[in-house]
Amino acid sequence: MRDGTRIAVDVWLPQPLAARRKVPTAMRATRYWKARAGESGSAETERWTKAGYALVLVDARGSGASFGNRSSELSKAEVTDYGEILDWIAAQPWSTGRVGAFGDSYDGDTAEMMTRLRNRHLTAIAPRFNDYEMYHDLIRPGGTEMAVIYRWLTASRALDGIDGAVCDLARRLGKPCDDAWRAEFGKPRPVDGPRGSDLAKAAEREHQANVDIAPFMKRNAFRDDRQGGVSLTDGSTGSYQREISRSRVPMFVPAGWLDAGTANGALSRYLRFGNAQEVMIGPWTHGGQADANPFNSPEKSAAPSPAAQWRALISFFDRHVKASRHVKTKRIRYYTLGENRWRTTSVWPPSGTRTKSWELGSGAKDVHQVDPKATTGSASRWNGNLTSDDIVYPDRREADRRLQTYTGGPLRRDVRVTGMPVVKLRMAVDKPDADVRVYLEDVAPDGRVTYITEGQLRLANRRVAPGKHPDAAVRVAHSYARKDARPMTPGAMEDITIGLVSTSALFREGHRVRIAIAGADAGNFVPLKDGATKFTIDPGRSTVSLPVAR
Repeated sequence: MRDGTRIAVDVWLPQPLAARRKVPTAMRATRYWKARAGESGSAETERWTKAGYALVLVDARGSGASFGNRSSELSKAEVTDYGEILDWIAAQPWSTGRVGAFGDSYDGDTAEMMTRLRNRHLTAIAPRFNDYEMYHDLIRPGGTEMAVIYRWLTASRALDGIDGAVCDLARRLGKPCDDAWRAEFGKPRPVDGPRGSDLAKAAEREHQANVDIAPFMKRNAFRDDRQGGVSLTDGSTGSYQREISRSRVPMFVPAGWLDAGTANGALSRYLRFGNAQEVMIGPWTHGGQADANPFNSPEKSAAPSPAAQWRALISFFDRHVKASRHVKTKRIRYYTLGENRWRTTSVWPPSGTRTKSWELGSGAKDVHQVDPKATTGSASRWNGNLTSDDIVYPDRREADRRLQTYTGGPLRRDVRVTGMPVVKLRMAVDKPDADVRVYLEDVAPDGRVTYITEGQLRLANRRVAPGKHPDAAVRVAHSYARKDARPMTPGAMEDITIGLVSTSALFREGHRVRIAIAGADAGNFVPLKDGATKFTIDPGRSTVSLPVAR
């Protein structure tokens, strides 16, 4: 690179490749190792080369077999590297000079960040299940503190080869740090040649300077907090609307309704960015590998299958990377939970959507004692994004006994909710701050309770910014800025607005809509220190508003 840092790449070419034949390139840049030591090809390499593409895999600087160090995730230096690699690819004798960048999660972030460079060789991207808004959609939804992020940070340092981190991760996972564990964890694939192993060791020595951002995560609870000039917003692709829109690079964007907040990210981008976008929101776990539809059994396979999802991605690249079809398509294809049906729309919310509101109840105020053991379980939407574990929400009727619930009467007809549910609570708490969690659930005639979606808010962030916002159909306009935070007055009733993560779900005739309220999600979120232990809710002055589609 421009500063002398050596970046490790794997290049896979279709075989046989005639001397005069040039091919387009699919590029994936990662901080999770482009390959493990001992690996020789994969389903990924076969998929792309059979489709007629060169595949270039990149270890981000400060990770894998690459040299350098990491001052933050998705740093300016890292993103700038990708522009130089795009130029390098275009200069190769086998290259047409046209590149599509793709990837899941962090690798999707790198693909989207590349568009900021306005590099002429980048002709399309596929940021799959990536982090448009890292603060609100992943790390601190509603300003609360996700627990699994610290496991992810430890795992990332272990991948970077930081001294002692592999054993730190073993302890977090309850495993002995022995030779068997070290062998299971493995090492990144070195570059080819007799010096590959020595170069990998030298690169790992440089990684020791990587900044540990765990203390930053702990100390900085607000969206505008900075450390060393860096904030969580710097790593969020949504912070670069102007630059990315100006690139005019078309996007293929899969996301999951139950995959942390990736669906909200896909919808906000759709409403705010000018790029051509083909968005696909399904009932999937992170990466689309498994089914997460809470109405289905955990054993059900993902549909479309992962293979079919990849065929859709390759088809998109065929139109925009292999060929040059400048058709500005902007559409969303989305799946409705409980109905098991796909629909397509060019506008969001879909045409004909109307808001229907209900009061939560009537009569006297309800006093809820916060149960610190309340939980959505170890297979929640917030764990799957950072661990790639399954997302499973079993029958919640027992779990709801720990929550304050409000359940409507049997529905007289099917109701299809598509968009962002909003709950407005007239409430008081007994401490200056609290984490409030709100769940939208379906109650079947047999009593089964099915999780649909959720929202949360640390009440210090309750201020709603005035004015119109381009993605107001996706997010309530809380700034999560330290300057806007203010404590609650214990015992004083206030109006609190909480937006839930967008969804599309069918509540069938005879089923009932339930709103469940909690002050904890044990195992998934870190409890707020000295947070409220008691909520007082006025149900007659509290409402749920659902976007009901035709």
